[in-house]
Amino acid sequence: MSTQKAYFLSSALLLHLTYPTTAQADVTCDTEWEGDARDGSLSTAVAKTVAGDPGREVVVRAVASYFYYRTFEQGFESAVTSPGGSLEIGYRGRMGAVSFMASTGFEVRRDRWDDDEFVTTDWTSGPLFAAEVSTAYDETDFNLAASYTFAGAYSWVRGGLERPVLDLNEMTEAGLVLGWDVTAQGSEGHRSVDLGWILGLDLPAREASLRLRGGASHQSLGAEHAKWSGFLGAQLSLGARH
Repeated sequence: MSTQKAYFLSSALLLHLTYPTTAQADVTCDTEWEGDARDGSLSTAVAKTVAGDPGREVVVRAVASYFYYRTFEQGFESAVTSPGGSLEIGYRGRMGAVSFMASTGFEVRRDRWDDDEFVTTDWTSGPLFAAEVSTAYDETDFNLAASYTFAGAYSWVRGGLERPVLDLNEMTEAGLVLGWDVTAQGSEGHRSVDLGWILGLDLPAREASLRLRGGASHQSLGAEHAKWSGFLGAQLSLGARH
């Protein structure tokens, strides 16, 4: 594990450990990792409601992320790392059984390419846009989320469904869920489509949830290479969603 990845993970862990001190301030915290040892992404997002009532809220969100992947161009393989951060403002609402959120903000990234002979770095920045919508039918939750940032021209789209399979509320105030999702993400030089399963644990009394992911990923590494590989992922969420 690189020093940058270790620093990011330790910072995210510290944020979650200190979360209970701010849990009453209507703050949510999400940390997610997905990929493998050579290609993947890490992110931590903290959101705070600054105005409105449940079902009609103005939200400010800060996100720190770290992408790492490989590209192939003109016969050379480059290892790319891209730490970045963004600040967003958005609106979270509800219409009947449908919940939604739309936000916009600004992101800054530092991209680094290393092909074992030369190292190149570049700062990129630009506006970003994000949206998500979810609903439920017959105890099944459906969700769709997408984002695009002009910093690196990076796009991300995920759609999926989840369904409770075991209710442990009477004993442990917990519930297990199973689901499936599809994720398409990337920018020029590296794109992937992931097909995966979801195993989740909900702890409503503690306003927390854990999601484990796994499946198959098709990656396009530049114009010259493509491959299938497996991936794993984990997401920890703290804070109530209205």
